[in-house]
Amino acid sequence: MVMHGGMGDGKAILHHCAEVTKHAEAILKALPPTDEHSKEAAPHLQDAVKYCKRVAEMGDKVDPGASLNPATKARAAAREAMKHLAAMKDDGA
Repeated sequence: MVMHGGMGDGKAILHHCAEVTKHAEAILKALPPTDEHSKEAAPHLQDAVKYCKRVAEMGDKVDPGASLNPATKARAAAREAMKHLAAMKDDGA
């Protein structure tokens, strides 16, 4: 996430967080509300969006070290959500 060939660290972090936000919000809209795994994944996706919005508020001019912490938390939340989404897929939902 940090090294993104010529884009600059701050811009790369901002770019990746924008993509995470876009995909997480789309997944949240598509999740079946009654599925148990879906209910478990939703808070993690919402956390990923929250952390990425914090990165967006900071912008790309801030020291990359400052935006890296919420970006890392967003990545962890997205990974946790993916575990639940994979379980939902395995269950045939």
